[in-house]
Amino acid sequence: MIDLKEFPADQRDLIIERLGVNRVNALADEAENPTAFYVMALREMGSNEGGQLIKNKLPSAPWAWLEIYRQRKESEPTFSHIMVANTVEFFGGWAKMWEDFSQKKFEKSRELFIFRYKKIIDNT
Repeated sequence: MIDLKEFPADQRDLIIERLGVNRVNALADEAENPTAFYVMALREMGSNEGGQLIKNKLPSAPWAWLEIYRQRKESEPTFSHIMVANTVEFFGGWAKMWEDFSQKKFEKSRELFIFRYKKIIDNT
């Protein structure tokens, strides 16, 4: 187990942005030393072949909304970043979220999602 405070703030913030705070904490618990943590974090992020690193970039709130809105009829959605998935989980999961959102006007659903997404990002 390592303490994340021993890393430079900019590096720590970048890793948290890419992987999300929960996954970073799990990696920190597993790692025996800082080098092992870096190796595990880099493996988790993936290589840059095929645009993998771009896919892990934190989307803006409107893009996150578009991402989920385009997939609203899918039963098994995929998310470009863990923060999008965390926001969906906040609303009770995929099916429950769309069940609730379908009873609201489009603008209200969009506003709720974007507000919560921004709040989740700010808390990491």
